[in-house]
Amino acid sequence: MTGSLDPAVVRAAHRTFPTGVTVVTTMAHDQPKGLAVNAFCSVSLEPPTVLVCVSRASRSCEALVRATSIGINLLAADQEPVARTFAGRENDKFAHLEWRLGACGAPLLDGASAHFEVRPTTIALAATHFVLIGEVVSCDASDRPPLVYLDGKFFDSTGWLPASPAGTPSSCGGSSDPFPGDRGSTAEKGAP
Repeated sequence: MTGSLDPAVVRAAHRTFPTGVTVVTTMAHDQPKGLAVNAFCSVSLEPPTVLVCVSRASRSCEALVRATSIGINLLAADQEPVARTFAGRENDKFAHLEWRLGACGAPLLDGASAHFEVRPTTIALAATHFVLIGEVVSCDASDRPPLVYLDGKFFDSTGWLPASPAGTPSSCGGSSDPFPGDRGSTAEKGAP
């Protein structure tokens, strides 16, 4: 069935979905490794779990798949040059950047909107990518607005406005929460 899908149409559909921009990092043989990734998401808050998808063709793939600790750096709006560096094929992507080792040993980039240090727990092969799922062991956040990627372009989210101001009734039952009561608890699903 997938053979009948036009790859250009699939790509065009994906490009309508805005994402944040992350740089996923690790240490391998005492050298920092990393790449730009936009396939990142939260999986769970209890325990705090995230996932990131890494192309098997990436030069950093092997190091990330073997890592016991990875850093996920959510880039800030003014870090487009950092995103472009880590999306490229430079040998030393860290050469002109300020960074530090986090508490768990993963490289963390200065100036990011947020950092997560993650202990990988599950690695799955999904077509051309590995899906790395892991438990968040440390994180921090700043007030720096994130860099956003949409339709093949980077955007500064600084001036973005909420679709519905906080506290204003939404179309989902009069709450500012778009998914009220939809938190997946067994009690809400009618379980005893």
